[in-house]
Amino acid sequence: MGNIHLKCSSVKKLLPIILAILGLVITFYYLENLIFKRTLMKPSLSIIRVSSQKVPLYGLLELDLNVTGDFKNPFNPDEVDVSALIETSKGEIIEIPAFYYQEFKRELVEGREILTPVDEPYWKIRFTPMEVGTYKLHVILRTTDHTITSEELTFDVYESDRGGFIRISEVDKRYFKVENGESLFFIGHNVCWFGNRGTFDYDEWFSAMNKSGENITRIWMAPWAFGIEWKRLGYYDLAEAWRLDYVIKKAEEEGIYIILCLMNHGQLQSGGLTGQWNDNPYNAKNGGPLNKPEDFWTDENTIRLFKKRLRYIVARWGYSTRVLAWELWNEVELTDNYDFDVVAKWHEEMAKYIRGIGPYRHLITTSSDPRLGGLSGIDFVTVHKYGPQSFKDIAGVIPEIVENLWINYGKPILITEFGADWRWFDSPYYYKDVELHNGI
Repeated sequence: MGNIHLKCSSVKKLLPIILAILGLVITFYYLENLIFKRTLMKPSLSIIRVSSQKVPLYGLLELDLNVTGDFKNPFNPDEVDVSALIETSKGEIIEIPAFYYQEFKRELVEGREILTPVDEPYWKIRFTPMEVGTYKLHVILRTTDHTITSEELTFDVYESDRGGFIRISEVDKRYFKVENGESLFFIGHNVCWFGNRGTFDYDEWFSAMNKSGENITRIWMAPWAFGIEWKRLGYYDLAEAWRLDYVIKKAEEEGIYIILCLMNHGQLQSGGLTGQWNDNPYNAKNGGPLNKPEDFWTDENTIRLFKKRLRYIVARWGYSTRVLAWELWNEVELTDNYDFDVVAKWHEEMAKYIRGIGPYRHLITTSSDPRLGGLSGIDFVTVHKYGPQSFKDIAGVIPEIVENLWINYGKPILITEFGADWRWFDSPYYYKDVELHNGI
């Protein structure tokens, strides 16, 4: 018994020392782990490819970037913001946002397009220079805890025969012009989305349009084609984005201008033939922030999310001189509980935001409430006109519509949809295409 008591007393005396040592070990392990973890989490940035050191005026400079870090959402600029700061030959500083990118390989299998990812996703920057001379460039990575700057690059821009971006003529504001002063007359038709053949459809369509002398079309970023934010809010569909990449490049090859429509009315329609509200990721029933479609225009969280999408769109496709305009909406007046004043305010805010991204100053439009043509943020007015109820002779009606819109708004007018009947897929009024002939 005495020996046992002696041993217990010894242990009691040593216990504080043992606990102190154990505490030091645990603290050291924690700190080492924390330092190691922070080392792993620290982001990095490097430029892995530059498309060329010499770029034609209005040509494309493209950078591929390796960006690493512990990022949960690469599409959220509040979490990870990658941009190029470019100094032009005149000393102007331009900021171009980068975008997250995935390469794909396309195949046509039994009449259906199949896209297969190639390697891992990475970041890209696309820039179109608008003056000749020597430029300087560096890339900045910003996170909540770090700012990292790449090495500085230089590149030269030389004269070319490319016309540039589309503007409104100063001589007669009813017309459009290319930046180099060349006048434009548009004729084309809508090929807003693809079928089962995906981008292979546009190989055929754009080639045929070019051969027929057409030079304009509309593309919708719709839920079923080219839409990048329909599966999950704040995360963009890289396969659909790649498809739009392909179509825009094909348009550049075939001389086709694109009005890129960013939203279609069905997304905020809860019923009818075109209603898609039940499937909309912004719908609270699907985990989104909105209880009603009309809340889209005023909900602060929704506005923040949509602006982030706009930033991605301009970063990825704003480089293209073949993007004639951003069309904010298709037939916005058909959305649920349409309130013109509320929708007009939203249009002004989004147009201002878009113009703050990059230097390109693409034209901005919407459809098809003509009153929106009076907004300062809208550059030209669009018209959608169908029969047979509304008119008997399109050739007699359209000139009057155009003249009245010009008198009211003093802006160019484009007829972006017309036809004998809006039920284009099953209408007896389309026989012999008389309305198409008369409309043109």
